[in-house]
Amino acid sequence: MAAEHRLNAAECAVPLNGESFFCRQVGRGPEAFVLHGGPDFDHSYLVPGMDLLADEFRLSYYDQRGRGRSTGAAESVSLASEVEDLDAIRRHFGLDRLDLLGHSWGAILALEYALRHPDRVSRLILMNPAPVTSGDMARTRELRSSRLADQRRELDAISQSPAFAAGDPAVVSRYYKRVFVAGLKNPDHLRRLDWEFTHFTPSGLRRARAIEERLFAETFSRHDFDMSGRLTGIRAPALVVHGDHDFVPVDCARRIAAAIPGARIVVLPECGHFAFVEQPEETHREVSRFLGSSKGVVDER
Repeated sequence: MAAEHRLNAAECAVPLNGESFFCRQVGRGPEAFVLHGGPDFDHSYLVPGMDLLADEFRLSYYDQRGRGRSTGAAESVSLASEVEDLDAIRRHFGLDRLDLLGHSWGAILALEYALRHPDRVSRLILMNPAPVTSGDMARTRELRSSRLADQRRELDAISQSPAFAAGDPAVVSRYYKRVFVAGLKNPDHLRRLDWEFTHFTPSGLRRARAIEERLFAETFSRHDFDMSGRLTGIRAPALVVHGDHDFVPVDCARRIAAAIPGARIVVLPECGHFAFVEQPEETHREVSRFLGSSKGVVDER
């Protein structure tokens, strides 16, 4: 199914806010916008895995400003610009409200959008969400580092190499393939994720790295970063999907769900940071159930 939808996807460049945003749409039915993680990645790693939903929903992906095939200087990117870019894309497609599915960092963007534009969000799906406090990010980094202990020497050698600093796509790909083994319950699932950075040039990868640093400076790198208190203001129905083997500890995801009124959390067994490839049937069932409900989802905690 996923391969078929990938072939039938429509791609376009959308001019917005002085930049060109690469968009990909696939499927049929109610519209759901998919927000990629990173934030130094593009949408490619989500495809074709996330397309498992395209038999019931019309999925809209886009590369965030300055990443992948979207234009934009690193200096123009901030958390506010990310939110306003998403809102401009909403207006471009003539939608009053959005169903948002954010993966990892994309969940942070989805939450920020819902907080800043509460009347523009119908429902939220937070898949393997990144932490929403600096303390939980520190715990995430500690857990990921412990899982990568046996590969630390190789990772250090790659990250300190001139080719990595220059943004050589092959070298950057090799680095992330090693890193994300720590985020998978079954390492064989790595082959289902696209970490080739096909749509990045070396300068594009350097720019994406600079964008990540800018966005982290507003969030994870701040000792006082804490979104949890603000999440009580979210009124959209929310579903949190997490894996029991994610390098983001499960209790971090549970705290996100507990902070959002009426949110529901599903913790998938034998699953790491990429629920859509590690537990595709269960992910499809939970997200389909949630998005297919006109009222969202009720609290089942």
